[in-house]
Amino acid sequence: MAKFCGKCGAKIDETTGLCPNCNKTERRVQPPVQGGNAKPVNPGAQRKNQTGNGSQTRIGAAAQKWAASPETKKQTEEKPKKKKKSKAPAIIAILLVLIIACVGVIGYLVYSDKLDIPFVNSIFVSMGLKDDGSSEPDTSENESTTEETPTADSSTTAQDDVDLSSNYEVPSFDAEEYFKNNTSLITSFDAYTSQTVSTEEQVYNNFYERGFTEVSITYDYSMDGLFCDTTEISNYSSERHPTYQAYYTTQSGNIWLLLEVNGSVFASPAFYNFEDETRVPVLLSETSSITSYDGKTNKFYVNVPDQSKTVIKTISRIDAATLERLTGEEIDKL
Repeated sequence: MAKFCGKCGAKIDETTGLCPNCNKTERRVQPPVQGGNAKPVNPGAQRKNQTGNGSQTRIGAAAQKWAASPETKKQTEEKPKKKKKSKAPAIIAILLVLIIACVGVIGYLVYSDKLDIPFVNSIFVSMGLKDDGSSEPDTSENESTTEETPTADSSTTAQDDVDLSSNYEVPSFDAEEYFKNNTSLITSFDAYTSQTVSTEEQVYNNFYERGFTEVSITYDYSMDGLFCDTTEISNYSSERHPTYQAYYTTQSGNIWLLLEVNGSVFASPAFYNFEDETRVPVLLSETSSITSYDGKTNKFYVNVPDQSKTVIKTISRIDAATLERLTGEEIDKL
């Protein structure tokens, strides 16, 4: 018996079970029924499959649209890349530390008379940080004479030599005489009463303001004139010392010896003086004179050294920027 659509009254297709007017989009052509065992198509299942396939199609299109969007490509392209850290700064820092340490050891060995480098020794002597060894008596001639002309009573001679050596004292360094004979002495005064001696904190700030931010500043004397082991300062200490010293290495590898004596700063170009040991040592000063210190008398000596001992080169300010540009050729022009 034929069936009709309840909405439009059209005859229902017996093959699909759908209204040809109301269900045009869902209507499908079914293969001809073969034999009596053919089963009718379930319209509900057909609509479910169509709906499912449509959802999958919509999801796939959205995913493709998201992947192709400019924001997605930008995020993909802007993934952070790992930067390789350069080891060059660390290697340079290590080399500078080793150079400064070597120069410091050399300076200490010369200061303690364990190593003989004439120009370094003369700098220490000119600054009054070390006694001049020229005052020591030469006994080699007497010794050779004694060996070549032995006396009959050799035991008495030997005994006399022992007595003389046990009571003999090496003459001490006479600072007043040295500065009188080797410099134009301007004035001298007691270090303990000086009002311009820097504290450890003050000398640290002074060097820092001049650009010497990474130097190791040390001292060797107390305000009483007592020599002590080389000691590094404390950046916040109020203790005072007559002299301070530090080594500064420029970016080009040139090494400078920095000195502060009674508040005045001086610089010795170690790299320049090392080039030729026969050259008279050069010392940079902000004034036409220098201030030297003698620990035995515990006094400061403001003087102008003889040109045969030390050459004073005057510059307006001793700071890191100035030392960076001063090569050997520039020093010769000063």
